[in-house]
Amino acid sequence: MCEPVTILAGLAAAGVALGATSAVQQGLAAKDQAGAQADIIKNQIRVNKYAATAETARGEVERNDIRERIAQLLGNVGTTAAANGILTSSGSVAGAIGDIAARGARDIKTSQYNSELAQWGFRNNQSNLQFERDSTEAAGTNALLSGGIGAASTLLKGAGEIGLMTYSPKPASTAVPFKYNQPAPY
Repeated sequence: MCEPVTILAGLAAAGVALGATSAVQQGLAAKDQAGAQADIIKNQIRVNKYAATAETARGEVERNDIRERIAQLLGNVGTTAAANGILTSSGSVAGAIGDIAARGARDIKTSQYNSELAQWGFRNNQSNLQFERDSTEAAGTNALLSGGIGAASTLLKGAGEIGLMTYSPKPASTAVPFKYNQPAPY
């Protein structure tokens, strides 16, 4: 039959092993979770990159549409004026042509500004997401390290407790008294 101290020491050792295993498992789970979150963020970065590229193309298409619309308006004004026997260089026709051209130039600049602003927003979001991804990956690594440190701490604490349970100091009566200025008793 085992001594009670041996049974308690065995139970304490099992508890220590379980605690250390739990700490490591928590660290691994947190690392996996951070890795999954980082993958999601990586996909969001990719989506923003594609959106910025698509915005560049969309803006160019819009500006080409504006150019075509302005060219048609200018052509219509010129054709209508000529059909009515009015010179396109005359006051009101020239003014209308100038207004249409100015409005078209302004619309093109506005379209370009809006497109560039949207592209900047997507790129800025990419940068923010990259920082978030890096932080998430670092948190996962830190969680893994924390789990290892927690396991080591549990093992050391448990070893100390088991040692105290099984340690039996020598009785005080076996100690040799030491007197000052006398040779040691060995």
